Amino acid sequence: MPGWFRVAYLADDGEHLVIGHEGINLLPLDLNKDDILVYFVKKGQVVHTLPVSEVIKNKSSLKRTASHLLWGSYLGIDKEGHFGIDTVEGRSLYFDVTTGELAKAASSTSENW
Repeated sequence: MPGWFRVAYLADDGEHLVIGHEGINLLPLDLNKDDILVYFVKKGQVVHTLPVSEVIKNKSSLKRTASHLLWGSYLGIDKEGHFGIDTVEGRSLYFDVTTGELAKAASSTSENW
């Protein structure tokens, strides 16, 4: 699979790769809710994408920096094979690396984009 990625986590099986946003934990000011924050890849093929709107429930909760918006941070792949992220909203989300589907979450907000 050609390419270079600033954020990339390879699962223990060697077949699944999770690719994060090129801005790492910073997003552009002209952010669109459909911009992709995470790609889930199997053997070079994207099997699922995670848009910002599925991670951040309230756009106004993003933290403004001098030039970008801080959304949270990537935690990597845990021993259960889940890819974790923490958001500025105080949410911890864990996704199945093989499907990209949400496996578990802690905390939540009720506000939406």
